Amino acid sequence: MGIFDKKDNFKGEDISKLKIGTKIEISKLESESNFFHTSKLEEFISNQELIILVPISKGALIKLPKNSKYTIIFKTTNGLFKNIMQIDEYLLKDGIPLLKIKLLEPTIKIQRRDCFRLSLKLDFKFDIVTENTEDIFLSEDPLLSKGRTEDISNGGIKFLSNEDLQEGDIIKSLIILHGFFIVTIGKILHKEEAINNPFKFSYKLKFERIDNKSKEFISKYIFEEQRQSLKNKKPL
Repeated sequence: MGIFDKKDNFKGEDISKLKIGTKIEISKLESESNFFHTSKLEEFISNQELIILVPISKGALIKLPKNSKYTIIFKTTNGLFKNIMQIDEYLLKDGIPLLKIKLLEPTIKIQRRDCFRLSLKLDFKFDIVTENTEDIFLSEDPLLSKGRTEDISNGGIKFLSNEDLQEGDIIKSLIILHGFFIVTIGKILHKEEAINNPFKFSYKLKFERIDNKSKEFISKYIFEEQRQSLKNKKPL
């Protein structure tokens, strides 16, 4: 019997088979940084309540504020599972510092290959640039070529265009996502002809320069879309 009574009626992915010792990544929900803390699952209570180890960095315990929300990712052999968590209280069990946490949303499964990718058709502008530099990134020169995204993550996009680009080309792009202006410099990794499509070519682009605020905005947008999609599904 755990510390809490069992509560298995929380909607979302069933994580009841998580093993003790499952690796966990915790990051500040509102942070503009890619930094995260690592932890492990100590006790499973329900799909909503868990006990985890207090994160440790360089031999020191990380005191996470209780009034903040965090993104939590469970790294399992069956994939990655993501949620938003809040700390209920700090505990000490057999001399081991622990966190009692509550999951605030239905847990969703995310793709292992990039964690944050969403099918999204969005018109945007871009141009080939000579190199990936800060001056080019900050330049306000207009971008003249047109494309349409097929999917997006905080690491890159798949897009369509009539422009004949080459693998290895360096691209500066401007994407407007729900009123948020996202400027990136990236490299074309793959090119192929678009089939049964008004556009001629399909490309895969990896972001090589993007500010942390834009990466966080993309991640939050995708997570919210995934969460909303899960809400619209019938309960398990």
